[in-house]
Amino acid sequence: MPFTPHFHAHKKPINDRFLSVFSGLRHFLQFCLVAIGAFGITALAQAQSELTLPEAIEKSLSMHPEIAVMQYRAKGLQGQIEQAAVGATPELMLTIEDALGSGNYEALDSAQTTLSISWVLQGNLIDDRIKAAQGKATVLDIENRIRQFDIAAQTGREFVQLLALQERLNVETRSLNNARKALKDISRKVDAGRLPVSDRLRAEVNVQNRELALEDIEHEILSAQRLLAAQWGETNFRFNRVSGALTKLPQIQSFSSLEDQLKNSPETQWFLTQERALDAEIALAKSEARRRLQFNTGVRHYQESDDFGAVLTMSLPLGGEKRNRGKIASFTADQNRIQSEATANQVVLRAKLFSLHQELLHSQHIVQTLENKILPKLKAAEKELRDGFQLGKYSYSEWSIVQNELVEANLRLIETSVVAHLNAIEIERLTGQSL
Repeated sequence: MPFTPHFHAHKKPINDRFLSVFSGLRHFLQFCLVAIGAFGITALAQAQSELTLPEAIEKSLSMHPEIAVMQYRAKGLQGQIEQAAVGATPELMLTIEDALGSGNYEALDSAQTTLSISWVLQGNLIDDRIKAAQGKATVLDIENRIRQFDIAAQTGREFVQLLALQERLNVETRSLNNARKALKDISRKVDAGRLPVSDRLRAEVNVQNRELALEDIEHEILSAQRLLAAQWGETNFRFNRVSGALTKLPQIQSFSSLEDQLKNSPETQWFLTQERALDAEIALAKSEARRRLQFNTGVRHYQESDDFGAVLTMSLPLGGEKRNRGKIASFTADQNRIQSEATANQVVLRAKLFSLHQELLHSQHIVQTLENKILPKLKAAEKELRDGFQLGKYSYSEWSIVQNELVEANLRLIETSVVAHLNAIEIERLTGQSL
């Protein structure tokens, strides 16, 4: 999921007339907002308070605290590439001989003055340096992509957890409302002498337990909202809820299809890019070790005769690639290590991918069984017992047991859906798919 940040420049007004018009427009809008009234403002805020998963990921990829770090690292390597293109600069030298001595060489009477310039034939050295710097930049680009996938995946996890808490809140709210309604019915029957006082006490405890469960979830939601907002660097969240269909599971691809996608995943590409970068480093080390001719040419002035003469010097360093043999051996060892790590990484990735795929299939089976078989039967049983309780056919204990089973089944449906979505997110992260 490559990300390109967008920067928006805010233009400043250039004259007082524009400021006057803008100020008038601002006052007019303020008047309109007051005229709308409290209800309209509340409705507008609610309309803007829901957050979707794509919106959350987009905010994270544009405002996550680490995004700035990635940008600075990329700029740093871009500077290295530019610097690599700068070759060794020629040197200008001034040499004075046979001066400031004694006798005939006193002062500058017999001085020989040479003005010369020297340079080195670099050949392909600059190109090799640029390729080595570009290799590092490419590795960094892959690392940034991997981190962007990690950020998107973590945002997805936080989003799913918050969405699950909202669903749990709905289940517990319905359960609390049903428990309060049951308590009223039981109280009337207890007052009429048709049920024992113990049933009312148990119903009251049930209401209190549901209230505690609801309060716990409300606190968890506040924490989950803060954790989600932290993904884009905010300490205070500006949304009331997230929107999504938790029990609607993603379409599951075949394992062979997912396995084929591993070859193009950012993690796999990192190893390949690292190998190429080391190839460039080895080529640069060999290029730096090559003997290169150095030229020095100039003009010499003879003070005594006021004559001039040309000067040309050529030098060639001794030795060869052996000078960088240790560096080349080190890079070669790193390359072999990367290749071994890549092979081991592929084994681990495939095993992890297979496990996630199996868990996703299992979660899908559980969700379908709960939705299509277990929950419909429990709802029918709860209705039968509720109606029978009103008629005196069943006890409160029998009705309460099925009520709790129905709540637990709904909560299990939520938790299983969460597991399925988290596994799907991890699969997409490993294979480099878009969340």
